[in-house]
Amino acid sequence: MWIEPLASTGRIGGGLLTCIFNNIAITRITNPYGHPNILAEFIAGQLKNRVSFCKAIKKAIELTEQADTKGIQVQIAGCLDGKEIAYGTS
Repeated sequence: MWIEPLASTGRIGGGLLTCIFNNIAITRITNPYGHPNILAEFIAGQLKNRVSFCKAIKKAIELTEQADTKGIQVQIAGCLDGKEIAYGTS
């Protein structure tokens, strides 16, 4: 979504501004794949895009190795494609 800057009239895109946010902080993460929550979202996104779970885990391990992480442990369990799976690495 694109947010246009306020014009001198206080209007955005021809309509009145209805909601103003005062406290927005955007920070850039230097090594995003060093954070477990971002890595979990990456794996979940890969599985939603119907990528093989083995490939998704191997790619996640590769990305964390590039982020200079000391170690990683990944466990996936549940039902994919109507098949019960359980897969883990350490």
